[in-house]
Parts: sequence; C-alpha cells; structure tokens
Amino acid sequence: MTSVVERVSHQLSSKLSVLEREREQLAKRTKGGLLLLAIVCAGSALVARLALANFSPDMARTIPVLILVGGVVLAVWQVVRRHNQWKQRVLDTVIPTLCESLGEMTYQPTLEASEFLPAFVKLDLVGGSGNSQLSHCFSGRYKKAGFELVEATLKTSGSDAKTFFEGLLLRVQLSHSVDQRLLIAPRVSIKLLNKRADMKELSTGDPDFDAKFVVHHEVARPDGADMIDQILTPDFRRSLLEFHHQESKQAYGMPGFTIGLMYDSLYMAMTRYQKTRSIGGIQMEGVVPFLDVRFFLMSDSRLDEKVTAMVKDVTMVHRMIDQLLPLRA
Repeated sequence: MTSVVERVSHQLSSKLSVLEREREQLAKRTKGGLLLLAIVCAGSALVARLALANFSPDMARTIPVLILVGGVVLAVWQVVRRHNQWKQRVLDTVIPTLCESLGEMTYQPTLEASEFLPAFVKLDLVGGSGNSQLSHCFSGRYKKAGFELVEATLKTSGSDAKTFFEGLLLRVQLSHSVDQRLLIAPRVSIKLLNKRADMKELSTGDPDFDAKFVVHHEVARPDGADMIDQILTPDFRRSLLEFHHQESKQAYGMPGFTIGLMYDSLYMAMTRYQKTRSIGGIQMEGVVPFLDVRFFLMSDSRLDEKVTAMVKDVTMVHRMIDQLLPLRA
C-alpha cells in the first residue's frame, strides 16, 4: 500500500506546489493588511486622543483604547477567517484527486451522527455523545467490501463539555454475518471493560495477542469460545498484531484502536498519536488531527508531509482489508 500512497502523493505534487505559492501570496497580503490596519488604528487612536483631550479627559483615554482593542479583534478575525479559507482550499484541491486515484470512493464534508454512531455506541467502541461532530466522510468499495471512514470528535453534553474521543471511525462490510457481538480492545482498558455485565473476557491462548488485546463476547451466548476457531484464527491474530505495529504503535506501546464485530460489519475506532515533546525524560504524545494543515502564516507549511499523512489515513482502510482478509473468507 506504500506504492498507493506514493502514487497518490505524486499525482498531487504539482497541485501542492501551486497551493504553496498561493499560501505564500496569501501570507504576504495578510501581513501587509495587518500592517496597514495597525497604522490606521494607531493613527485613529492618536487623533481621537488629541481631539478629545480638551473636551473630555475620560473619553480621551477610553476611546483610543477601544479603537486599539477593536483593531486587534478585527485582525484576529481576519487571520482566522483566511486560515479557514486556506484549509478549505487545500481540501478542495486534494480530496477530488484522492477519491479519483483510489477508484470507487466518494466524499462528504459532514455526516449526521444518528446515521453512523449507534452501532459504535452499542459495541462500546465510543460512548454516547450529546455533542458529536462527524466530518470528512469517505465511503466506497475495495475488493468487494463496502466501507465508510469518518473523522469524529465526540464531546460530553453540557456547558463544560469535554472531548472523550478524537480520531477515525471505520465500518467495513463483511461477506458474512457475525451472530454475536465481539469486542477486541487494547489490554490497557481491561478494567473498564470488566465493568460491563453483558460482556465476558475470552482468552485466545495466544500470549503475544493476549498481551496487547483483550477479547470480550456476549455473556448470554455460551458459544463464545467458538469465536476463536471461527474468527480469531492464528492468521487473523497475526494480521491484527501486524496492523497494530504498522498503524498505531505508540511510545507507550499501547494499541491506538478498538475493534468490534456485529451483524455483517467490522467496526473500528482509532486515535492517531504522535510524539510531541519530552518532559523530564518522559515522552509526551498528542492526538493527530485529520489533515493537520499548519497555520498559513508560518514560514514552513510542510504541506507535502501533512497531505501525505492524510493520504495514509484514508488508505489505511485498504491496508486493513488486505491484512484482515482471513476474517472475511
């Protein structure tokens, strides 16, 4: 799949060069506009102070401050607006080429949570959210398997809403149905999973796999152990470990994704992490957003690097289907 990433990146290279020139011109115009705004505001504040000095000393102090504050607010609004326009310009340029290069794939900027989230919540891949934002929805087919890939930001309800999931949600349609819920989660979250009364831990007997993942099946189904022979085959376990190694290996060694099986689909919630800084020898990590476009006024946009990372995120669907193919056999 590296060849696919390279092929798509190569097709985008000339367009990225054009985008970079546009960014440089936009940054130049913006800096010139900010300088002009600063001169106008400073001059207006000075004129107001001189004009009001003899009329009202209080107003002579207040009005210039208001003018300067208003100038700052206007400058921030203008910069944020242009950055959002720049980011949208990148998306409008990159997405059509990406979809065309990968064949049967379409794109929607946003998606209704009620259409996509319920299965993920039922499988406990993510919690219920009163404040859901689903964006960058890719859907299509690969090797006869239908898929949907969505960037999700899920927050708790209320005025003090906190983000509890930020990452990618993936649904892949299987060639057969699974007759009970099956959850494959990082071993680190076992304490939380053990609180579920309707799910029971299932050991695969594979020490390498069990060291990274914990498997849960429905308590109401006594045939849970049969899932090992039917789905959690040695090939599947090796493929999942390899997928973890390639796609979600972190500094702390924890898998960055959780997988659920239900009905005719495989569901996955994945959070991308990257090393950000080191404090006292401890490596800190942060969530990687989808298409992390750097601020347009920065001297080095690293646009090639950021777009390539986005292409890798999208083509992750293909790599997953390729590696976990035994599950669909």
